[in-house]
Amino acid sequence: MKTKREVRSVKKLSRIELDEVRVREAAAAVTPVALDEFEAARYLGNMKVSTLRTWRSRGGGPKFYYAGVKLVRYPVRELDAFLELRGLRESTSTPSPAA
Repeated sequence: MKTKREVRSVKKLSRIELDEVRVREAAAAVTPVALDEFEAARYLGNMKVSTLRTWRSRGGGPKFYYAGVKLVRYPVRELDAFLELRGLRESTSTPSPAA
């Protein structure tokens, strides 16, 4: 439960600031810790699930773990790190890190 001081401090915020606080709280509440392979493929830019499966067997893809015998999960922080590493380029002629 919020104290009176916390409630007062929230009331002093502008409407825009209140909206930003609500958006951040809502995002934190619904952001999953890990995604299955279909959600991860969508998260990485609508790539094929078969690409993720190939990377899992050959290497070179985002880090993953098994949550069960065949339940593959990709931590969101690892997907973000993977996108950051592979996505940054200085120009179109810069080779990819995998090359």
